[in-house]
Amino acid sequence: MDVIARIRAQFTALETGDADLARAAVSPDWVDREASFEHGLGELRGPASLLATGVWLRWGLPDLRFVEQSTVADDRRAISYVLFTGTHTGPFIGFRDGRVDRVIPPTGRRVEVRHAHVYELRDGEVVTHDAVRDDLGTLTQLGMMPPSPAMIARIAAWKVSGRARRVADEIVAAQRAVVASLVPA
Repeated sequence: MDVIARIRAQFTALETGDADLARAAVSPDWVDREASFEHGLGELRGPASLLATGVWLRWGLPDLRFVEQSTVADDRRAISYVLFTGTHTGPFIGFRDGRVDRVIPPTGRRVEVRHAHVYELRDGEVVTHDAVRDDLGTLTQLGMMPPSPAMIARIAAWKVSGRARRVADEIVAAQRAVVASLVPA
């Protein structure tokens, strides 16, 4: 598989959770500099990091798609410009310093933003990932920027009721399960 095919495979693995595709797409020591996980998951690398990120994204945006606009590569770097799309029908959590920082309840809103993904390559393998994402555009499309009084009330209600913590625990458990499934028996 050439480098551009590996990059496309990463996007498909994020969309589908396909472990075989994740293994083919990234090196075992692959580092996603954009990934942030719950403290108990530590610093994931390789296919485990890619698949845990996919769990997190698909939980909030089950119909997640990365629509490739263009991808170019040389021997050392690759850049992929994509349209990131999905419908926010599940809760979306954010991590900071190894802890759940926020939970955004489902809004039913459609998200469509552009991203640039930058990769470092070594011997034909993808070894690192960085991204230039439009997080402000995403939050604006979700109705979080500026947050409406109704959205603030929903977030507060989820937090006070314990629903935010329960759903965050479910997502982290799903991430742990996918990571554990990669360990040979």
